[in-house]
This record gives sequence, C-alpha cells and structure tokens, in this order.
Amino acid sequence: MDWFVKVPRLELSNWAPSENWEGLFERWTKKGVKGIILPLNLKDEIEKISSIIQLAKLGNVQVWVNLPVLNNQAVSDRTEFGKIKHRTGEIFDFPAWFAPICPSNLEYQDYLDEKIANSLMHLPIDVWLLDYVRFPYFWEQWGNTVQEDEFPPFCYCVDCKLSFQNLMHLSLEDSTVVHLQKWQSRVIEKLIERISRNIKGVHPNLRVGMQILPLMSQKRRHPKSEWVGQNLQSLQRHVDFFSPLMYGKLLGLYPDQILSYLVDFISTQKQPVVPSFQISSTRWDRQRYETKVKLTDLGNRLTPLGIDAATLFHAKDFLNPEKIQKE
Repeated sequence: MDWFVKVPRLELSNWAPSENWEGLFERWTKKGVKGIILPLNLKDEIEKISSIIQLAKLGNVQVWVNLPVLNNQAVSDRTEFGKIKHRTGEIFDFPAWFAPICPSNLEYQDYLDEKIANSLMHLPIDVWLLDYVRFPYFWEQWGNTVQEDEFPPFCYCVDCKLSFQNLMHLSLEDSTVVHLQKWQSRVIEKLIERISRNIKGVHPNLRVGMQILPLMSQKRRHPKSEWVGQNLQSLQRHVDFFSPLMYGKLLGLYPDQILSYLVDFISTQKQPVVPSFQISSTRWDRQRYETKVKLTDLGNRLTPLGIDAATLFHAKDFLNPEKIQKE
C-alpha cells in the first residue's frame, strides 16, 4: 500500500525552519509513504512550494499538489465575482477556510486557467489532486446524508440562472430536482474537462485526480455525490482517479461501514480509487478528535478491495519523529 501525506498548511506556511525535511522524507519512505501532498491556494506560494519540491525530489519522493478549485478565500475576500447564493437567500457565516466560489462564473474560470498555467510552468509535480470541485455544500457541518428529492442549498445566483436556462432550455424557477442535478453535472463536468485539458496540454503524462464528496441518499442509502454535481459516470472521462473523502467522524460511520461505502463507490465507476483518510488525532472542529488508526491495519483491509494507494489528510502526527516510529 502506497501512502501520500498532505503537509498541513500551517507547517507549509511557517516552513518549519527547524525541521530536517530530508530526514523526515527518509522516515516516511521507510513507513510506506511514497509522496507528499502540498496545498496550493493560488496565492503567491509558488516559490515556497518549489523549495519543498526540490527536497522531495532529491529524496525520491513523489509530489502531489492539492488544489481547492472552488474554495478560494483570496478571491472571495477581494472580489465580487463567483459569489454564491442560497436557494432561499439565507446568509451563512462560514469559517474563514471555507470560501466557496460559484461554479458557473466564467470570469473565475479564466482566473483558474491563468493560475494553473503559471503553476505548471514552475512546479515539477507528479499529480494534480483537485478538491472542492462541486456545487457548494458545507458537509463538515451539515453531514453527508442528504435528502435527494430536495433542492441543494446552492447556487442560485444570476450566473447560475443564466447557465441553467442556456443548457436546459428551461427557467430555474420551473425546474425539478432531476433537471437541476443534470445541469449541475454538466457544469462541473465542463469545468473539470477544461482544467484537465489545460493540465494535459502542457504535461500529457501528468495524472489528474478528483476528490469526491461521499454524500449518501437518506432514502436509498447509496452514494449520491451527483446531488452537488459530481456525477461519476461523466467525470471519469476527464480524470485519472477518484478520491472519496473518508473522514470517519464526518461520515458518522464505523470502519466496517466506511469499507462498505468504498465497495459501493468502486462498483459505480471504472476509474481507480485513491481514498483520502483523516487518521490523525489532530483537532478537527474544536470539539472532537479523529480516531487514530494504524496504517498497516488500514492497508491490510484496503488491499482486498483493489485499492493500492491512499492519501492521508490532517495527518499532523506524521511530522512527529517519535509518533512515526510507533506507527
């Protein structure tokens, strides 16, 4: 089992000058860690990320970049384009790290094109892992079980209404949930197709993965990611693998149920699956902690499912040499 560890943003921002990163990479590789995942929030981080990439490459460590496509505080804070609108006009006080952008906004898509192209020119990476490619849904607070017959909360802005009318030849006000989900899937697919084409156009062999929100239908108890526009059947034409978010506490599931979810998920599409786990004891929402899981035990349970790689998010313990030795 190959593991890929996301470097927490705090450590990346501070650059942890006292840390021996070469030694850290050496300890990781002995534990089956094949690569690192670097968060890129499209601010001026290219130089900082380039430094850690050079060290990783010297240590024969793969480098993935995690791009929060439609979650961009830098843009949301200083501009009006891409602002989302709730179905009933309700205003939510989201935490600072969650700044969702409307998927229909063409100006923001042009902005993404420019930023991605600039990054590709400077970053010798192995994988682009795309996150937050969905219609906004705050699952960290609202949970992963949805009423599939209800309209999703976002987005009903002017851009979305125009996009819906142009693609579906119907007004948003006269639509059904089925119409809306078809439209959402088209919007997200077109966005992913555009991003993937830009990346592959520069580096044809660069792998592109997409993180999937593990929504479940309350009525039928099956994966329902298309409720936010993530239709696996259409998206698999444009990415190399899917990465469903397996955060135990947020899913409200026990390990056996998480594995059952992965079985159901794998059966719905043909792409390789690289699940994203939160295994660290790092504080998540200031109230509760995630359960610590041994990588060896987790790997032994994933391998029979045909899963040979997984990512570890919020795995701050992997920066602690003592805890790494105990793993």
